[in-house]
Amino acid sequence: MPHVLIVDDKEENLYYLQVLLSGNDYTVELAHHGAEALVLARKNPPTVIISDLLMPVMDGYTLLRFWKADIHLRKIPFVVYTATYTQAEDERLAISLGADAFILKPCEPDEFITRIREILANTAAALPTPLRHQTGDEKELLKVYSETLIRKLEEKTLFLEEANRSLEKDLIERKHIEESLRESEQRFRATFEQAAVGIAHVDLDGRFLRVNDKLCEITGYSRDDLLKRSFIELTASEDRSQSDQARHSMLSGTQKTYNAEKRYHRKDGAIIWVNVIVTLVRDNSGQPSYFMTVLGDITERKELESRLLRAQRLESIGTLAGGIAHDLNNILAPIMMGVELLRVSPNPEVSEKVIQTIAMSAKRGAELVKQVLSFARGVDGARVAVHLGHVVREVETLILTTFPKNIVLQIDIPRNLPLIMGDPTQIHQVILNLCLNARDAMPDGGHLTLSARPS
Repeated sequence: MPHVLIVDDKEENLYYLQVLLSGNDYTVELAHHGAEALVLARKNPPTVIISDLLMPVMDGYTLLRFWKADIHLRKIPFVVYTATYTQAEDERLAISLGADAFILKPCEPDEFITRIREILANTAAALPTPLRHQTGDEKELLKVYSETLIRKLEEKTLFLEEANRSLEKDLIERKHIEESLRESEQRFRATFEQAAVGIAHVDLDGRFLRVNDKLCEITGYSRDDLLKRSFIELTASEDRSQSDQARHSMLSGTQKTYNAEKRYHRKDGAIIWVNVIVTLVRDNSGQPSYFMTVLGDITERKELESRLLRAQRLESIGTLAGGIAHDLNNILAPIMMGVELLRVSPNPEVSEKVIQTIAMSAKRGAELVKQVLSFARGVDGARVAVHLGHVVREVETLILTTFPKNIVLQIDIPRNLPLIMGDPTQIHQVILNLCLNARDAMPDGGHLTLSARPS
């Protein structure tokens, strides 16, 4: 099995050639400069030597001169493999010093192995020949050799100077980048801590990673307390399933952001309304990293909305007052007439019918009062699953009781209408307001249709 000595000061080059040659049935020995290569070769002469030129301690040209001057080594093929000495005069000098081949880096693996095999085959078939000196005598050869080394050293010096300038530029740019990052981080910290809304970084399981002072103020918890808790713990039980569903949707990629109005528990036990905006932050590889949450206290706004809604309901009752009074008069008339009949009629059968009429009228009156009181009070802020058909039926009862009889009401609500999330009292108010506007637009009567369809 052919034995190859590789000489190069770059570990990655040694490793590459070792793997390549070992995979092609060569045994390999490694040296990091010319002096080490001479010691190894004299102990265990190789079948072929493959050497770089630009190396510390002893460069490839010097190694080649010593190699061809050694009676025991001169017959062993010497292959130059270089990426630095690439000019024609560099190759001529190497051949003049006795190199058997001059190969430029990089070389395709198959081509490289083919060249090595050709060199070994040609060496085995060739007759011994004296050392060639194409440039003339030894002095002339040394002159060319010296000039080549000086030229390469000058090129290397220029390269190092350019690399040093580039490094200095990179260091300046890196310093500017670090300063920009530091300023950006300071701005972020200031924005994070001094924001007028609560801000938090939350891990994928919902636990707080980082919170600002405003969030502590809104929830009543200290920073240390919040960092031991999760958003789910603060969320009112009625809103937890919605939050959990949104978290899974964002992690699965079906939802980018989550925006909702929810109820939270303060540390003192009070319930507050908050507006929550949640965004999933991903790392450079696109994997979920953490949630960015922005939270604002909207309790005062919700209370104002509740008061406004109650005022609107009372206003609606005032608008319907004429119809309600008319219906109450129709209900009270049979009661009053029945009382007089009971006083003057001794007939038991007549009395029984009168009593039934009075009872029915009283029940109708109680139902009307119950509807008016229920509508006036309402239950605000409850976001629940609502079937529009049920809300429309409640509005229908009020319309039939209070609207003029020349307005014909038609309801078109399918039974399979899907549920919606919302506040039934607010939905009731919106539908009733629309109907009142329609009534006012038809002073001479007309048709009023309430219909709904899934989107």
